[in-house]
Amino acid sequence: MPQTRWTEAPAGAAETVWAVAPQQARLAIEACLRGDRLWSDRAQQDDGAGAFERAGSIAILELRGPLAKAKPWRGTSTVDVRDRLRRALADDQVAGILLRISSPGGAFDGTKELADDVAAAAQWKPVWAYIEDLGASAAYWIASQADRIAANEPALIGSIGTYAVVWDWTGLFEDAGIKVHLLTTGRFKGAGVPGTEITDEQLAEWQRLVEEHNEFFLAAVRRGRNVSEQQLNRLADGRVWLAAEARRLGLIDEVGTYESVLTSFQRFVDSQSDRGGSTVSDERNEPRAATLNELKGACPGADSQLLLEWIERGLSVEKAREEFLAWQALRLEELQTDLQTARAERDEARAAAEKLRAELETLKATASPGTEALADGTPNSIAAGSGSVRDQWRELVRAKVAEGLPRFKAVQLVARENPELREALIAEANAN
Repeated sequence: MPQTRWTEAPAGAAETVWAVAPQQARLAIEACLRGDRLWSDRAQQDDGAGAFERAGSIAILELRGPLAKAKPWRGTSTVDVRDRLRRALADDQVAGILLRISSPGGAFDGTKELADDVAAAAQWKPVWAYIEDLGASAAYWIASQADRIAANEPALIGSIGTYAVVWDWTGLFEDAGIKVHLLTTGRFKGAGVPGTEITDEQLAEWQRLVEEHNEFFLAAVRRGRNVSEQQLNRLADGRVWLAAEARRLGLIDEVGTYESVLTSFQRFVDSQSDRGGSTVSDERNEPRAATLNELKGACPGADSQLLLEWIERGLSVEKAREEFLAWQALRLEELQTDLQTARAERDEARAAAEKLRAELETLKATASPGTEALADGTPNSIAAGSGSVRDQWRELVRAKVAEGLPRFKAVQLVARENPELREALIAEANAN
């Protein structure tokens, strides 16, 4: 299995083996609010893991140094942060959650789960992020899911992107006189084993995986920061920006000191409480009103009129999703009805066409035996001669055609409206 350094940061990321990366089942935020003690009990057993600092009614969760699923030597475990996040959500004394970030990013493993938990937590309590000096790559991914992002002036923000490093040891092994024999069941199984050849095909396959993993990152930033795909493509090239420029680009919302942001956040949650807003959610309280970005993510395909109506009514994500599903069901029923109507109209049009064909065949049968109808419906024998009857007939047909009728329909109507002229035309044809 390829030993790769699968990272989300310019430096300091933890090593993982991508071919056997475990998939950890995620516990829903609501499980904690229902009284599920799994995470908090485990936190108590982990010798203080899961504890968090609190300033007033604000829980402060720190993410410092490289990020990894398992706790790195110098850095932060994303699993530990998820523990603390759930404890903060379940604490009735906590009205808001502040992510205090100073990190270059880290391993892909565990990042998506933590970022998803931050987005879910924001449905129940306000979540802000404060970037101090550095919020890059995986660290920015997590911050982008908060309701609001602030940073200090010298902070570097961005580094949106994903990469992997594959080491080619073949030259070193050859110099040492070591030959590696790889016994495998498939051309990609064992790719990257030290001392084996790194092929273009293998590199292309790893590049595919890097790009697919990166799509999770980009999708999260699009949702969290409400930026267009075109705008994000310009930003997702691995660069970082100072806080002021990052704010201009829409990557963050505010530039300020940690103390000023913490004070503003406390005032915000206090004002929400004074207005009767729900800053602490449990089974007795309704979730807060959803933001436009949250509604777009929960109800893909909803038009602007629906989104505006939901925002004006202050619907939560759950309630909006329920209404959207009901709207989709109603729309599907309308489309099915329209389809049935269109099919009925099609069948009716086909029947009318068949009737017209039958009438045309009947009209043709009235012509003299052995003659062939011309394009305007007059027999060849009449066309060969001359006379007022034929001229009148052709003028009447031309007039109908000029009105927009098909020629066969024009002939049919002229015959119906002028039975005497029709008989005279037939008589003239027989006489000739």
